[in-house]
Amino acid sequence: MKTHANGNQILCVVNLDPYNRQHGVVKVPLHLIKKAENEEYIVHDLLNGAKYIWTGSQNYVELDPYVMPMHCFRIESI
Repeated sequence: MKTHANGNQILCVVNLDPYNRQHGVVKVPLHLIKKAENEEYIVHDLLNGAKYIWTGSQNYVELDPYVMPMHCFRIESI
C-alpha cells in the first residue's frame, strides 16, 4: 500500500498466475488508513471504476487472468 503526497492511498492486488483464477484475503493495514476494525471504507478500482465497501482489515479478493488480473484500489472514506 502506498500513500501519495496528495493524500491518495493506493492498494494494488495482482494475480501473477497467467492461467488460473486466484482468490484470497487481502490484509489492509488499518492504522495507515486511520480506520478501526469495525469501520467501513470504500475501495475504488481505478481500472474498471467499480467501488466496493470493505470493513476491517481482512477482505476477500478474486482475480481471473482472463477477466481482471489485477485491481488498483484507491481507498476512500465513506
